[in-house]
Amino acid sequence: MEEFQVLLDKNLAISDETTVISRREYWAERARHNETMEGIIQAMEDWVKPWSFLFPGRIKDEKIRKTIQKEILGHPLLKKSSEIQKLLMYRLVENYHFIPQRLQLVMSSFIAKLLEVREEDISDLKFTIENVVKNISADAPRHPTVLILDNQVR
Repeated sequence: MEEFQVLLDKNLAISDETTVISRREYWAERARHNETMEGIIQAMEDWVKPWSFLFPGRIKDEKIRKTIQKEILGHPLLKKSSEIQKLLMYRLVENYHFIPQRLQLVMSSFIAKLLEVREEDISDLKFTIENVVKNISADAPRHPTVLILDNQVR
């Protein structure tokens, strides 16, 4: 986070109109700064990538959201689940098309671990998920997700 703050400060310094430098120096400094920034952004993307299916943004279509709530969160297997388990199940279904293929291959195990049940107990829930997901387009309009990088956000 400190490195990111240094980059933000440097960005302001480079763009400060009161600093007098030649055009050539400005663009050389800007290129170095952009290269550093790309490295940090790539590191953040690498860190977030395994969890990226949680961030595509909420689907705008109220009908789809209500179907997920009714069919998935209303499923008997989730009756005693915690709020965080329900939230993760909701996000899992809403963003199913963004889940990495290797995770889709072990979805039953993943759901069983998430809900703290035996894998053989989730077959009906998995069938329900597959039916709900069929009606969600990967291109469905979504509200944007904004990630805020700040020391004050905890």
